[in-house]
Amino acid sequence: MNLIYLAIDDLVRLEFKGTDIPIKLFSSFLSYTKDRVPAVGFIVDTDNEEKGRAVLKELRKTPETAAKPIFLTCSLGTVVDHFSDGVMKTVKEAYERAKSIHKLIDELVPDIFSPTESDVYRLLGFLYSRPDTSLIPIKHWTFEKLYAFPLVQTVLLDPADGTDQWLNNLKRRRLLRDAALIDRLRHCPKCDGVHLNFIDVCPSCTDLNISQKPFLHCFTCGNVAPEEKFMIRGGLNCPGCAARLRHIGTDYDRPLENYVCNGCDHTFIEPQVIARCQHCEAENKPEDLVPIQVHSLEITERGRMAVRSGSLMDVVELPDIHNSLDTSHFEFIVDWSLALCLRYPEERFSLIGIQLQNIIELTDKLGKYRVTELIDGFISRIRIDTTDLITRTGQYNFWILLPKTDSRGCDIVFKRLTEVKTHAIQEEDITLEFDAVTFSAPGDIRANEPANLLLARLEREMG
Repeated sequence: MNLIYLAIDDLVRLEFKGTDIPIKLFSSFLSYTKDRVPAVGFIVDTDNEEKGRAVLKELRKTPETAAKPIFLTCSLGTVVDHFSDGVMKTVKEAYERAKSIHKLIDELVPDIFSPTESDVYRLLGFLYSRPDTSLIPIKHWTFEKLYAFPLVQTVLLDPADGTDQWLNNLKRRRLLRDAALIDRLRHCPKCDGVHLNFIDVCPSCTDLNISQKPFLHCFTCGNVAPEEKFMIRGGLNCPGCAARLRHIGTDYDRPLENYVCNGCDHTFIEPQVIARCQHCEAENKPEDLVPIQVHSLEITERGRMAVRSGSLMDVVELPDIHNSLDTSHFEFIVDWSLALCLRYPEERFSLIGIQLQNIIELTDKLGKYRVTELIDGFISRIRIDTTDLITRTGQYNFWILLPKTDSRGCDIVFKRLTEVKTHAIQEEDITLEFDAVTFSAPGDIRANEPANLLLARLEREMG
């Protein structure tokens, strides 16, 4: 395959004549798209930042070229360089590097780079073909969160639900993981903004108008005031008791207080610090700010397997939440709860079973990854409490254990399920359909029915 040389400025800065490297020369990305010759990689030759940014964004946004190696002939700034695979000094260097990346791309299922496939594959394919590369957040004061992943936003055509949420979803599904710690920020608890202004205010009235002045302390009457108030008749005289202050340490000293509020006249040692958010104007104490760590991201082994197989695993896999259990542990706790109810009739617990109905239809219409997102959103909207437990049995069956919940409380959660369904409609006018069943103990307990038989019976009622 050919190494595509895009001479954007109508200049060829890297000499390639006389080499045996297969090279196709184009003057623009548009001229290349008219030909579309097979490419092992691209060299973008320009020293203009805006032109380089436009070409790299087009290459990364196009599914067929999103993961292809792209090189520059000179640095075009931090963000634009981030879109590329580096600056190359020779065509041979670029070609050898392109072949090593493309060799790994050839290990992947070709269909994952088709325009109809999920954006996730493009990102995972990009990282898979560059084993030593991680997603590095770029820092710039104009970014809303100070750090951003412009490469991800470019590859993914700027996901509508936000890059942070999108990447967190991939981490939650264990396709990506945190790598190196880059920074630690404090976020506004109200709007999640990171552009904060720390201001000193009066601890008494929170007035911004405070001054730092030298203070004196009169030993005779204990008066503490700014030194300027002791300047009476050309000497130091206490304004409280009129005592003459001649010797420091005998008549007076300098106290710790060195601030005065020009609004309420309060004196103090240290001002109060307030963090004012530049996004929403909220004022917070520094200790109330939310600490957030900023990491680079790397592909996991699970992500590597997903992109090699062309399957993002089971689309109805349980989200990685702390209160999800495997089936055996879930059944053990249900058995224990049943025994507890039989021994202590005042004990209560309930079960809700959910059977998803139209997953195949949704997958055909929306694709695997969007269905996964839909189910994740469905489960998160149910608002599983920290004391509730969830498991999965069979391909499309979920179970929720509600401790200390009687039939009335179970009905409230069951009603919430119906309300959640109305929020699961996609633009194709397709709704996530499901059947559900409830069980409340001790009222619904059958004699000699262990947890595995109970779940099997309830599952038949849903089917």
